[in-house]
Amino acid sequence: MLMSISSKFFALKKIPMLGDITIGKLINEGIELDNITDQRVLLERTIRKNKDKIIPEIIDNFQYYLDKAEICIEQYKDLGIETLCYLDDDYPKGFKALKDPPIIIFFKGNKDLLNYPNSLAIIGTRHPTDFGKKIANETTEYFVNKNFNIVSGLAGGIDTCAHITALKNNGLTTAVLTDVNAIYPKSNIKLAEKILSKNGLIISENAPNTTIRGADFVKRDRLQTALSKAVFAIEAGIKSGTRHAVNTALNLNTQVFCPDLESLISDKKYHGDESEIQGILEWLQNNDVTPFRSSDFNEIFLKLLKIKNDKHNNAPLKQGYLEI
Repeated sequence: MLMSISSKFFALKKIPMLGDITIGKLINEGIELDNITDQRVLLERTIRKNKDKIIPEIIDNFQYYLDKAEICIEQYKDLGIETLCYLDDDYPKGFKALKDPPIIIFFKGNKDLLNYPNSLAIIGTRHPTDFGKKIANETTEYFVNKNFNIVSGLAGGIDTCAHITALKNNGLTTAVLTDVNAIYPKSNIKLAEKILSKNGLIISENAPNTTIRGADFVKRDRLQTALSKAVFAIEAGIKSGTRHAVNTALNLNTQVFCPDLESLISDKKYHGDESEIQGILEWLQNNDVTPFRSSDFNEIFLKLLKIKNDKHNNAPLKQGYLEI
């Protein structure tokens, strides 16, 4: 059986204590997976932590992990789940700008949305005010009708508003998840199915049925930003998970837009729980983000059209050097 590139990288990911960052270093060093068991010198030079356990496992048992990976990938195909690795042509270019890009991604649905020319993230608190929902819905409706793909995380609250409004307007939407098979939250399983039925996409960097930890939600947030030309953070408290997506955007020089809440509060036009917007207010006060109102949508739209999808030009991992 001819093993795919994804199978070979997935085999590495299955080796205990060997993570994406170290695998990325192996890629940069030019690891050749077809004869990895003969590359002890490269492995010794590249793997630092737990090398006494990891390297013997690679040398002695790589074929075992490879067979296991291939079986898993075939099982995922039966579930309608596809895989891509960092070196595949269709791998999201935006992910390559991250300092820790996923080595493997798992997805269902419209593959074209992985590198869609116009995507933006609409994200925020799981406990939005009615005012926040209104802003999320208006923002989504405007941009989805301008043929933008709406990226969010399928969480309750603002994420759900964004996905539902995109679908109601017959638009495209992408949900970045912690698991494409075990949908979370369960209350949004039908929404995930609707996204897929309407030519949308669901994607995760975790293998199906992985045990999910809190840190996986943090990692998920950075992927929403990496897929997008811009991020619209609607409502967020000081400790909101939205902060992780915004921080990623700032690190990638991706523009972040937030409702002009300072002016709205001053004009007594904001009606809601202000604890849910303290994160937004902090970013606005620090000039980290750009305030917007619905009257600004057309100007923002024209600005976004001029942005090229070239985040990957500063990719931390090399390309085109690995023969498999």
